[in-house]
Amino acid sequence: MRRGGKVSKHLSKEEIILNKKKSIIQLNNLLESYISRDDKLRKADLISKWIKDYVNYLNFEEKFNPKRNIAYKRGNIVKVNLGFNLGAELGGVHYAVVIDNNNKHSSDTITILPMSSLKDNTKVYERDLLIGSEFYNLVNSKHELRLKNVRAQYDKLKALTPSLHALQKLSYSDDYSLEEREHLITDLENFQSELFKQLGDLNAEIDILEKNKAEIDMMKTGSIVKLEQIRTISKMRIWIPKTTQDPLYDISLSKPTMDKINSKLMELFIFSNNS
Repeated sequence: MRRGGKVSKHLSKEEIILNKKKSIIQLNNLLESYISRDDKLRKADLISKWIKDYVNYLNFEEKFNPKRNIAYKRGNIVKVNLGFNLGAELGGVHYAVVIDNNNKHSSDTITILPMSSLKDNTKVYERDLLIGSEFYNLVNSKHELRLKNVRAQYDKLKALTPSLHALQKLSYSDDYSLEEREHLITDLENFQSELFKQLGDLNAEIDILEKNKAEIDMMKTGSIVKLEQIRTISKMRIWIPKTTQDPLYDISLSKPTMDKINSKLMELFIFSNNS
């Protein structure tokens, strides 16, 4: 089996179990050593979270079908989990630009350029491309509209609860026969269950949207496309958009910005005829 570019010899089950035990011990020792130091606590937390995510990805790997996601086009913005990486390799959750010319819907992988926010102390390197507030302007207006609509749906459903409680009290009235009361109580209980489920779902979506809003606001000062961090990733790493209902759906950088990205990629990675 090939994984990570290495072909392993055929191992016995006992040898594999021994390798597993050694790996777990080695990992645990590393994390314990990090946890014992205040300056390494965050690193220990990031590694632990990534291992949990990675296990989830492995469990999902055989079930994953890229066709269940939307099709992605060059210039689209996606939010991806790059995991825990080495050295200066970007890791964690980042917005990114799709740069495939023609990524097939059935393809398991996609090529992206990660992005980062421009902060006061951020240094823009020669191999970066500053795109200003274009990303923020594109995403923020759509995101705010989505948040406004979801809050309105939540408030509309929430306003039904007093009427529901009033009907539940009336259902015990002597004006109804025992059979009628039983039917009415059952119907109201089913309605209440569905209402509370929808309220819970909307409330969870509001929490996610508000969290995303805080992340988007970090891009208000500007965004940087990290050209030297170009990479091909599994589509399993894409958080959003996966459906047409997701906030980032159909958000793309402008043609002038993509032209700048093309020129910069040519400059950095493509040999000229004179080289």
